[in-house]
Amino acid sequence: MLHIDAHFTRGRTHPVCQDYAAVGPGIAVVCDGCSGAPDSDVGARLLAHAALRATPDALRGGTWMERTEVARCALGLDPASLDATCIVARATEGAITVTMFGDGVVAARRLDGTLAIIEVSYPQSAPPYPSYALSEQRQQAYDRSGLGTATLRATDQAPAAVPLGRGLSWRFPRAQWQSVLVGSDGLGAFRQMDQTLAPSTEIVPPLFRYPSPRGAFVTRRLRRYLTKEAPTRGLHPEDDVAVAALCWGGP
Repeated sequence: MLHIDAHFTRGRTHPVCQDYAAVGPGIAVVCDGCSGAPDSDVGARLLAHAALRATPDALRGGTWMERTEVARCALGLDPASLDATCIVARATEGAITVTMFGDGVVAARRLDGTLAIIEVSYPQSAPPYPSYALSEQRQQAYDRSGLGTATLRATDQAPAAVPLGRGLSWRFPRAQWQSVLVGSDGLGAFRQMDQTLAPSTEIVPPLFRYPSPRGAFVTRRLRRYLTKEAPTRGLHPEDDVAVAALCWGGP
């Protein structure tokens, strides 16, 4: 049986949470609105719900963004409100496929319990937002900026990323993997007692330590980590955090 849950929370330096996470049948989505864009908290939600309803072909071709543009115009929001990253984790009978537009974290647990963690980032924290495709002028300006080269940091034996349209994709076969977690770049923004940032490889493993994948297992695990475990270790989230997970388990 497949279990899915997601949770998001505001970082201590943000007045409004610009991260968002949502789930549907066989799918989970995490979005992170640009901190410098107006109403990007709303934009992140629009992207997430459009992605939940998008087919894999629509994600690959970029047509899934058309729904968000219609909604943005109806609400009278600034075009930059849609500047948000988006990570989609979708389950099929034999695998979980992750598609990432922008930056963030992908992690997966093998059947033997070992973890693979992949962190994607861009220069100057300026990822290629999928909203750029809605404006030829904005897309060209970003392409000219030279900021569009991703840096991938991955643990040993993590699967390789495959380009998918303007995003990246990974596939986790059920025969090898038990659980997949996706998260915003807030997982790499935990401040330690010496004010340095903790690596995501330190933050992510505790999020897999849930006793059961039933019900709101991600919500329970993330809340406990943020309110009890992280403070005990002197860790505090500077940024918003959004996490979603899909796990094969018992009934």
